[in-house]
Amino acid sequence: MELDTMRESWAAYDRKLEASIALNRRVLAELQTRRVARPLLRLQILTWLHVGAWVLMMGALGNFLASHWGELRFVAPCVLLQLYAVANMVALGQMAMTAAGLDENGAVVAMQLRVERLRVMRPRYLRWSVGSGAALGMAWMVVAVEGLVGLDLFSVVNWRWMAAYTAGSALVVPVTLWVCERFFSGSAFVRMMVEELGGRNLRQAQAALAEVEEFAGIE
Repeated sequence: MELDTMRESWAAYDRKLEASIALNRRVLAELQTRRVARPLLRLQILTWLHVGAWVLMMGALGNFLASHWGELRFVAPCVLLQLYAVANMVALGQMAMTAAGLDENGAVVAMQLRVERLRVMRPRYLRWSVGSGAALGMAWMVVAVEGLVGLDLFSVVNWRWMAAYTAGSALVVPVTLWVCERFFSGSAFVRMMVEELGGRNLRQAQAALAEVEEFAGIE
């Protein structure tokens, strides 16, 4: 009789424990969702606005290309900038769709995986976009000067100047980061940009993602 009573007590205890665990999981999921839902919504809005800005840029470049069709010295840099704009829109669209795919009713680990993937995507995109945009400095200069003031840059500068400008454009990001870290490290904003563009935030995000993937059993 006592054994049956003990079994019933343990069964009741197991049911209470399972109910408590289930409740804790729901509470944790709700807290996790609330914690990340608003920042993800803000990220989606800002990202789609950024995509819209690149769409406008594509329109301006398209008009420039149409008005200078047949002039290779203007067509070539303009096409490079259009490809750059398309790549930006694709990367930003991927980020926005990843943020929008958060399942509020899903598992906490699944939500954390999506958040950590976004943390990797953002600095990776920023580093690529800024670095590539700076390297295309000569193309930006040719198109902007001709489009805004109607001046053919090729008629006023020689190829040596253009080569030097292109090399300087490719180096502007690492040099700027070194100067900022060396002389302006006291500024919180400067430190944030150095960590973002210098790759520190990306490395930390990749490490955090690897930990979550290992916990979730993802190879």
